[in-house]
Formats: sequence, structure tokens, C-alpha cells
Amino acid sequence: MQPRQQRSSELGTGNDPVLRVMKWVAVLCVSFLVVAYVVTTPLQDFVEYWTSAHQIVAGRNPYSLLELFQLQLRLGWQEAVPLMNLTPPWALPLIAPIGFAKSYAIAWLAWVTVLVLALWWSTRLLLDLYSGGRSIFPSEPRNREPLIAFTFYPAVWCLRFAQITPLVLAGVAGFLWFECRNRHVRAGMCLAMATIKPHLLYLVWLAMLFRLFRKRDWVAATSLASVLVLFTSMAILMRRTVLQDYGTLLRSGYTHLFPSALGAIVRYRFAKVDTFPLQFVAPLAGTIWFVCYWRRRRDDWQWKENMPLLVTISLLTTAYGWTFDQVLLLVPIVAVAARCAMAGEKLPRKLMILYTSMNIALFLLFSFWKDVAFAAAPLAIMAVLLKFTPHESRVRLAPVYGGSEP
Repeated sequence: MQPRQQRSSELGTGNDPVLRVMKWVAVLCVSFLVVAYVVTTPLQDFVEYWTSAHQIVAGRNPYSLLELFQLQLRLGWQEAVPLMNLTPPWALPLIAPIGFAKSYAIAWLAWVTVLVLALWWSTRLLLDLYSGGRSIFPSEPRNREPLIAFTFYPAVWCLRFAQITPLVLAGVAGFLWFECRNRHVRAGMCLAMATIKPHLLYLVWLAMLFRLFRKRDWVAATSLASVLVLFTSMAILMRRTVLQDYGTLLRSGYTHLFPSALGAIVRYRFAKVDTFPLQFVAPLAGTIWFVCYWRRRRDDWQWKENMPLLVTISLLTTAYGWTFDQVLLLVPIVAVAARCAMAGEKLPRKLMILYTSMNIALFLLFSFWKDVAFAAAPLAIMAVLLKFTPHESRVRLAPVYGGSEP
């Protein structure tokens, strides 16, 4: 029995030679696929960051439809309209380093590496926060737990398109981590990252505003605003008229061209009329929901407990968003998984089946019915969240200050 026990121990700790070989083979295969993909010059969606970064570094308009279109055509862009970077001016300093790169392939690899690290770091923080430092996969080494992020279809799709949304996730995770430790200055600085795509978390901004007026706690809000002012100033130093440039792009009607989120389901039914206002029906419904939710929770508001549902409803009802933006749903996914791990020794089989089924459904819907695909994951996760927290007495997902102090 002793050799068998030793063999089992080796398997559990990753010391088995066969497993090591398999691991390195998998790493080499993934590396080969990534390099092969880069050689094809993947344009969507990194081309928007590449062209706008080169524009701002050169002091030119990073929001110019004509200039970016000309740059993208040289790279092989074949669509009738350019792919524009719609992130606000304060996000430009974050992508500006791309503008110094000469090689598109090397810049893509470096950018995706940053996104992978942001995704890994965010998931690690969320796991520690919501599980109270306890492992949610007892049979796996602690350093492998964040791999759960890369089993989520929108996260993989986000990396496939080299989208910036993992940095938004990093901002939310950092905010929660420091907020639970009453380090409000650092919390506000982290949350500034989430303003890269502010529309995805519009209910979080509403909650901050309501919380600000109720508690008069200006520390986190002042810290957030200071970071935005600093980064906006940096963008203005690179191009004095960048704010006007951004306003011109928003007024150009470019954002009207691409129905997205729940608004797309409605707009495609009325394609012959100007349907852009229909994009804001869902956010209006989400705002009404939040007002009712806030009235019940305002006296005992905990960001850690309320953030999973806020993120889910925000993504479900956002005015503008795509399936890869749903990488932010890792917040509620990790919260639910951690809660289940705290209640028992392992994750319930039903929950694992539901998670797998959701990923399969996302893949199929995205392949054959893209309009509905956007709503699938938020609806499924919202149902799970409401099931786990149907009453006030069952709201808490973990101890208030989960995880060990750094």
C-alpha cells in the first residue's frame, strides 16, 4: 500500500514524470498555436489599439475615422469602416506604449501577455477574497486555481480578440481587495481601471454615487477622480485637443452602426428606422432595478457581498457590450464557487454541470445565434446568485475580511 500511497501523493503534488511531460507538451502546443496565430497578423480587435496608440504617440488624432481607416488598410483591414478605439481619453496612456512598437506581431504578443497576467492576478485576488483564503479545489495546487478563469468561454474569446476588458476586471478585483481592508485610497485607484469601459459597470457607478451621498465617504471617490485627472492630463499632454477629438467621434454616429448587448435583439427587428435609442431601454430597466435593490441594502451595504450581482445585472442590461466583455462575470462565478467550497469539501456536481453547460451553450449560440448569446451567461449566473441569496439572512458569501492580510 505504501508505494501506491506514494504514487498518489506524487500525482497530487505534480511530481509524477508523466504529468510533467504532459504539462510541457501542452505548453509547447499552446505556444506553437499562439505563434502560428500571430503570424497571420490578427487584426480584430488589436488593430484598434495599435492604430490609436501610434496616433496619440505621434501627437495625431487617435479618434480620427479617416486616419485610422488609412492605417488599418495598410495592415490588411478589409471592412468598409474602420475599427475604432472607443475607450475614453484617460485610457490612452495605458495603450500608448503600443505606439512605440515597430513590429505588430511582437506588440500583439506583449499586449496579450499583459491581458493574461491581468486575468490571472484578478482571479487570484477574487479567489482569496471570497473563499477566505481557503482552497476551492483541494486536490489542486494553489497556484493552479486561477486556471478557472481560462475555462470561461468569454474569457478565452476576450484573449482571442486581444480586448482590453481584463484590465477592467483587474480594477474591480483590486477595488474589492483593498475595500475589504479599509484601504480606500488604493481601492479608488484600482477602480479607476474599471472606467476604461465605464458602461459595462454603470450600476457600480450608481452605487458609488448613492453611497457617497449617504455616507459622505469621499476618500475612494477622490482617489478615483485623481487618477482619472492624472491620466487625462497625460493624454492632453500628448495631444492638446484629445477631449474634443473624442467628442467628435461620439457625435459622428459611429456607435450607432453596431447594435450590441440586449439592444441588438430589439434593434434588428426594426432595421428600417433609427433604432439607436433602443440601446438604452435595458439600462433604464437596470437602473429601476438598482433603485429598488438599493432601498433594501443601503443600511448594511457591503461591496464584497453586492458586487457579484451588480456586475451581473450591469452586464446584462448594458447599453453597449459584446460577449468578450462578459469576462467580468468571473466576479460572480468565483464568488459562487468560493461560497460552495466554504460550505463543503468540494464543488457540487450540479454546479459544475451547469457551468460546463453554460460554456457549451455560449459556444453554440455565438456560432449560430449571436444576438441571444449575449444574454445567456448573465441570465444563468443571475439565477444562480438569486438561488444562493434568496433572503437577507443568506446574503453573505464569505467573512467580511476574507483572505489573509498582506
